[in-house]
Amino acid sequence: MSLLSISVPSQIVTTGSGETFEVRGLTGDDVVKLGQRHIPELTAIVETLAQRSNDQASLSVADVHAAMMGLLVGAPQIVAEVIAAAAGTDPDQTEWEDAVGIAVSLPFPVQADALHKIGKLSFTPAFTPAHLMSLVKKAGHASRINSTGAVGI
Repeated sequence: MSLLSISVPSQIVTTGSGETFEVRGLTGDDVVKLGQRHIPELTAIVETLAQRSNDQASLSVADVHAAMMGLLVGAPQIVAEVIAAAAGTDPDQTEWEDAVGIAVSLPFPVQADALHKIGKLSFTPAFTPAHLMSLVKKAGHASRINSTGAVGI
């Protein structure tokens, strides 16, 4: 089987007016670009989760769910950017700001549904949200080291 013959899994999100859009799981490129734009906010989420658990790998589903709900309420711009990226818009494209503007104006339940579907498509039992949070924390640490002029990863 060829890589060119596969189709990327996606799910449909329906708005209150019955319109639909398609989301896919986040890619490594999405995570890097979103991380570069929001390292301080994402690092704060990771640090909050770290206070709940000494071991990032042992975070419960409830802990991660609480962080995601906090993200929905406390960081609507990041949520909108995650939705825009998962809907196939690249931050480097001219449509990015328009797509983010639409995503930020979606009703809360539609945003929650989109995030839930994006999460299901982005994570596996072998790569959980806790693993991603750990990587974000490491990236934030490396970013802080680099900003001081020290050598980082």
